[in-house]
Amino acid sequence: MQTGKSAETIGSRQRVNKPHPDSISVLQITDCHLRAEADGVLLGMNTRESFERVLAMALCECPGPDLVLMSGDLAQDGSAEAYQYLQEALKVFSCPVVWFPGNHDDLQTMKAVIDGGAELTGDLVTGTWQWIFLDSSSPGHVHGRLGEAEMKRVEAVLDANVQPNVAIALHHHPVSLGSGWLDEIGLKDYRELLALVARYPEVRLLLWGHVHQEYDDTQDKVRLLSTPSTCIQFKPGSADFAVDTEAPGFRHLWMLPDGRVQTEVFRIDPKGLEIDMDSKGY
Repeated sequence: MQTGKSAETIGSRQRVNKPHPDSISVLQITDCHLRAEADGVLLGMNTRESFERVLAMALCECPGPDLVLMSGDLAQDGSAEAYQYLQEALKVFSCPVVWFPGNHDDLQTMKAVIDGGAELTGDLVTGTWQWIFLDSSSPGHVHGRLGEAEMKRVEAVLDANVQPNVAIALHHHPVSLGSGWLDEIGLKDYRELLALVARYPEVRLLLWGHVHQEYDDTQDKVRLLSTPSTCIQFKPGSADFAVDTEAPGFRHLWMLPDGRVQTEVFRIDPKGLEIDMDSKGY
């Protein structure tokens, strides 16, 4: 598993160098758990403050991205105020910013705030990469499910795709993490998704949020990545709910034209951020 690095250990000049002239720079920011109130907290942590620190680091360390992914649980309370705050904060980016819902989000409220904007697009082409963004939220449930209609949409996009590389992003994790409580609330129809992906060798990447921790693996030539939350982190490999001491962060990806992905996790200095390490749930 890859180790996240802070701004102190990776300088901006080194980090932003393109590995290839046609590489695509992508930021994944996930699981912000914002609330309507500016002082809203999750397990003791002010989620707006931690998000703003993560955003500031992203702007400093990885300026000028080609695409920003906001991969779910953007609001803890599903409030219009939280989405309005987020929409205003993300105006710092001049590139496409894609939102997709997690289990804590209210999709209808999110749509109302965005007001039919492009932020909820289902697929997008950047360079030699076809991106497919999935809605894995299952209203009333913590676990995720794509369902027949969403699975057929993925298949249709893959059938029509003319790009040599495909990346699929969603909120819920489609693989086992070896963490009992988290695997219970992952993607319920993950087998169907993985079987579909296996039919298309151009799929190079599966990327998700939800798990509040870093994960990096490769199975059948498909890169599998998850990204830390901008607020609290979950302890990897834990059978029951447990909070980790790792700092909030984000992921940067270089999408190369030959299908390779070069990626790094950045974490902020958590000094001054409070967290309830004894919590049994959230």
